[in-house]
Amino acid sequence: FFFLIIMELTSLTKTVTEGENDDYESDSDASNYLLRSVDANGNFDIKKEMDVTVFDDIIAAFINSRYMAPLVALFGIFLAYHITIAPYQTHVDSTNSPMTMDELALIRPVLSETELFSIQHITLRAETEFRLPDPSSDLIKIRFFSSINPHIDYGNRRLPDMFYKGVTFGITTENSHDIPYTGQSTSSLSELYYDLNSMFPKPTAIMERTSLLNTTGWHEAGYGVYFSYADLEKQGKLSNDHRKEGKWARVSEDMMWIARKYRQVYITVWFPHQFGVFPEDKDTKDEDDEGLGEYKYHTIIQKTLPTRTGLFELSSTGVVWLSALNRSSEVGPPPKVIRREWNEGDDDWDGVRN
Repeated sequence: FFFLIIMELTSLTKTVTEGENDDYESDSDASNYLLRSVDANGNFDIKKEMDVTVFDDIIAAFINSRYMAPLVALFGIFLAYHITIAPYQTHVDSTNSPMTMDELALIRPVLSETELFSIQHITLRAETEFRLPDPSSDLIKIRFFSSINPHIDYGNRRLPDMFYKGVTFGITTENSHDIPYTGQSTSSLSELYYDLNSMFPKPTAIMERTSLLNTTGWHEAGYGVYFSYADLEKQGKLSNDHRKEGKWARVSEDMMWIARKYRQVYITVWFPHQFGVFPEDKDTKDEDDEGLGEYKYHTIIQKTLPTRTGLFELSSTGVVWLSALNRSSEVGPPPKVIRREWNEGDDDWDGVRN
């Protein structure tokens, strides 16, 4: 095709046959005519050089070559199709049957109502253990209680101060709920740790985290990613939203992105909520009769957030308290274990203890 175009454009002269020699009238005209041949009767043919531009010659070539214009038009249509339409066209193999739900579950989370309820039940009631960051290294356990005893010996104890000064996200790479979509990921916790340590905003601390529900044997290992509100403010990631979770609303999007990368269907968040204030004549730093000190009117809320649409039913919200504290023997006070006694009315425990 391109060879034909080149052949048409290489000819920059046009040959015409003129009449008898009486048409050749003056020397001035002779500058545009060249003698070609003379026959026996004295007539001669001449070649006339046409003063033409390349553009004129291109037009002449298209006019003289009737097949050229349709070919160029077809080539233009072909080129336009592959630039504007083909890149966005979805090719469907009509020989294949429609995608089954099992096949769809491999490319996006498809959970039944029973599965959604099961995940919600487990994540709300599971007990979570954190290894606190240096220099503490204490092990603490927190969980949701459906009821509390107001007496100090059997009541709920507050969490370490850091939980009242920032937000903690629970994330993992494990497929602890046996979800086909999550099972497609082969990433390890070490890869997750690298992403968390490299993310922006930079976490204040990355803690080892495990969650366990004794009644079902469900277990999940991962990390607790802690952001103090002071660090979020320094990094320009502190939200001014007036909702309960407003201060960490912006950083939650960054955590969601990482969770989706590892095909997780939810993340867990622990954040403080103030529901009251001290009386004006009360020193907020004094220990009060319930051992809660300045955080007497604060609670830590545990919230499960789905990472994708269609999974709202697995979300849950509950208040959590300290259920166990194992102090490190290397740093801080002498070894000491604080344990909340389990009551018969506690949910899903059935008298079983660690």
